[in-house]
Amino acid sequence: MRLPQDYRSLARVLKSWSIAPASDPGFSEKVWRRIATGEGGDSFGTFFRVHRAVIVAAFILAIALGGWGGWAAADARTKSNQMDLAAIYVHSVDARWIRTR
Repeated sequence: MRLPQDYRSLARVLKSWSIAPASDPGFSEKVWRRIATGEGGDSFGTFFRVHRAVIVAAFILAIALGGWGGWAAADARTKSNQMDLAAIYVHSVDARWIRTR
């Protein structure tokens, strides 16, 4: 497949194009210094000790909201079941619906 002339010249330009980023002479030393000092990521234990109050408060709040939501859903379900049972009972004793034999 032959490309039009302008595409071939573009391909030639892209082949000749290169990027040479400037290297940092102290990069290796900086990396080893960070490793030696422990700078960077903390362990989960350290994170938990530092943020203990916030984590415990969030955990208690999540349990409280979950309990309240569960209670509200169960209460709504119970009321719905009570209404259904009452309607079934009233329907069963209604004289208009009782069949005579």
